[in-house]
Amino acid sequence: MRDDAADFEVTADSAEEVLGREFPWYQRVADKWTYFAVCPRCDNPVKLVALYSAIQTAHGRHENKPVRGFDHFDLEDMTWCATKLPRTPDKQQRRGLTPLSKAIIRVMVEDFDRAVLVLSDALGFRISKDLATDFLAAWFDAEGYCYVGANLTNIPWMLAYFSPTRSLVGRYIHGNADLVERILDRVPGATLSADGRLGYAEKTFISVTFEFIRHEVVRGEDGAVAEAMTMRVKRGSEREGVREMVPLLRQVIAFDEARFSTLRSVPEDRAHRNNTLLSIAKKMADQRLGEGWRDE
Repeated sequence: MRDDAADFEVTADSAEEVLGREFPWYQRVADKWTYFAVCPRCDNPVKLVALYSAIQTAHGRHENKPVRGFDHFDLEDMTWCATKLPRTPDKQQRRGLTPLSKAIIRVMVEDFDRAVLVLSDALGFRISKDLATDFLAAWFDAEGYCYVGANLTNIPWMLAYFSPTRSLVGRYIHGNADLVERILDRVPGATLSADGRLGYAEKTFISVTFEFIRHEVVRGEDGAVAEAMTMRVKRGSEREGVREMVPLLRQVIAFDEARFSTLRSVPEDRAHRNNTLLSIAKKMADQRLGEGWRDE
C-alpha cells in the first residue's frame, strides 16, 4: 500500500534507491527479475517497465491481476485510474465504495488542513474556515470520494470541484493577479483593501461568484499525466432592468499533485497543522459515515 514507500519518479536510479532489492518490490516473474511499485493515484500494484532501456522511457504499467506480495488489488479502481487511461471523466459517474474510495476519505479527513492550504494557493484566494467547511460538506453530499475521476493525488482540487457557486465578495485575494485585474477593470464599484479583501464602494453593490467545471486528464508528449479543472468567475450585470450573471473570467487550474504529496510526507514533529480544520473534518466524517471510515 502507499504507506510502504514514498512517491518517486520512475527511473532506474530512483527505483533502486527507494525500493532496493527486497520482496515484494523486486521479485522474479517469468524467469525475469522485475520491479513493482504502487500507483500513487489508485493504490494498485504497477510493474516498472523499461528501467534499463536506452530506447523506451521508463514507466509504470498497471497489472490486470493481483501481484504476489501486494495485499491490495481492485479492478474497478484500476479501470478508472488516470495513469492507466487518461480521459475526461463524467462528473456524474460514481464507482462503488471501493478500497480506494475509503482511502480517499481517510486522506481527505486526516490531511484536510493540507488540502485546504494547497487549494487556496492554487486558486489565489484565502479559503476561510467556513468556506472550507462548506466545500467539505458539498464533497460528502456529492459522494466525491466515489467519483470516478477522484484519486489519492487530486484530493485538494476535488474538495472544491463539487461545490455549488459561491460568492467572492468579502474574500481575501492574495495570489491571483489576473482575477484582481479583471475585477477592478470590469466590475464597477469593486474595491480591494490593502490586505486584499474584495469589497465595494459606498452606495454600490457588486456580485462576483466562482464555480468549478471541466475536470480534465491528459497525457503529455513525454507520457506524463496531468490534471486540471476550470474556475469560472461571473459578475452581476443589469440590463434593461434585469439583473443577470455574465462571464468575467475563466482560469485553468492545474493540479500540483507533487506539492500535496510533499506536505503529506512532512514528519509530524516538523509539521504545522491546523487542528481546527482537522477537528471539523473528523467530526463531519463521523456524522456522515459513522466511525467506519477510520478502518483500513
